[in-house]
Amino acid sequence: MGYQALIEFFRETITPTDFCDLVFCGYVPKGAGDELLKYGLAADPGVLEINLPPAATWQEYDCFLGHAAAAADEVGLKQTKLQLNGAVHGTGGCAHLAFGWPSLEENPFLKEPKRIVSLLRYWQQHPALSYLFIGQYVGPGSQAPRVDEGPSHGLYELEVACEGVQSLGEHPEGELIDQFYRNLLTDSSGNAHRTEICFDKFCNPSAPNGKWGIIELRAFETFPKTETMSVIALFVRVVLARLFKAPYTEPLRRFGPLLHDRYFLPAFL
Repeated sequence: MGYQALIEFFRETITPTDFCDLVFCGYVPKGAGDELLKYGLAADPGVLEINLPPAATWQEYDCFLGHAAAAADEVGLKQTKLQLNGAVHGTGGCAHLAFGWPSLEENPFLKEPKRIVSLLRYWQQHPALSYLFIGQYVGPGSQAPRVDEGPSHGLYELEVACEGVQSLGEHPEGELIDQFYRNLLTDSSGNAHRTEICFDKFCNPSAPNGKWGIIELRAFETFPKTETMSVIALFVRVVLARLFKAPYTEPLRRFGPLLHDRYFLPAFL
């Protein structure tokens, strides 16, 4: 039985309320599209990675998080780990936040590229957004290094790229924005995925899953309580809403040694 026929069979034999509560496990049927809410599971070293379905609102995101936590609890999986000294921490996996739109045609970052520039400038100017929520592993060797933590400290090149993107009109080619940032937003080895603000799934023509229009913020830890992660996501959503309404235009800042000497310390954060 094909996927569409299966859907019609269930719609004819059970009530709409029951249909919404159905849970399928396994691989997504080919051609399912966006009709199914999909939780993606992937085994990472020491943790089980869960990719939540896209959420249109924060309330949906909070609901998806709650469902994932409840399902994990049912099978004995926890959101915590114990250190050798008995301290309780999150699992160590990163709770990345991704923002975009179902279609590239309506993607808010492609509609107005200056929003991307505003985001990059604001995050670089506020190290607390880089370090406060990231957990134990922070700095150049972490999974989410800042652009000014690499060996080249390429802020001059990033400033030029930001000015170039800011000068683009509405609805530019996504691949053009990818070319501006691909070699600048990386870790020290040139990996475009391991960086604080990740564009490798925005409009990357060289990757099979690279054209989703997604900007991924990676400097977030998986915290022991789902509520903590949910409130942090709400806070970040509010920051983005503010930047959309009032774009941030201050030039990138050279922190120098103060970046680590000051902002690695909780008092300054």
